[in-house]
Amino acid sequence: MTAGRTPIRITTLRPIRDGAILACAILVVAHLTGFVQTGVDAHSYWSSHPLDPYGSVRPGQFDAYFYAPVFTQLLGPLHLLPWSWFIALWTVLLSAALVWRAGLWAGFALLAVPVFADLTVANIHLLLAAAIVGGFRWPWLSTCGSSGSTPSARSLETPIPRSWSPSRSGSVWLRPWS
Repeated sequence: MTAGRTPIRITTLRPIRDGAILACAILVVAHLTGFVQTGVDAHSYWSSHPLDPYGSVRPGQFDAYFYAPVFTQLLGPLHLLPWSWFIALWTVLLSAALVWRAGLWAGFALLAVPVFADLTVANIHLLLAAAIVGGFRWPWLSTCGSSGSTPSARSLETPIPRSWSPSRSGSVWLRPWS
């Protein structure tokens, strides 16, 4: 033990993670019963028309859709679900991404305002974070974000094995000539 500091043990982190999972499950049940009306971003995913996502709503209006058309087409079968089922399923997906990436630290991650806000408005940031991190383990996953620059950062490195090198300052830079 260090001077005046108590180490964090796995036996302490597991109940905190389980509490975060329970909180996410309560949010799912609250969505199913209609007790809470959150998920503004997910409502735009659900209400957009798969064949014409930009036609019915203009920017600045409620349910404005700002994403790629392929995203709403991939969600096509989920448009048939009632809103309460869609937001509950979406919350389960976001919660799974959070717990998968944060692991035992999921309880502390859920206390962070940006993470909590993304979970309550049901934005795709948690899924993008999971795709970015998962893309380093499974390179095919990095193609999920090929329309943006950050999620496809791994795709720059995938064709050129061992092209990331540490510099003297400790940062990482890309050597395209290797």
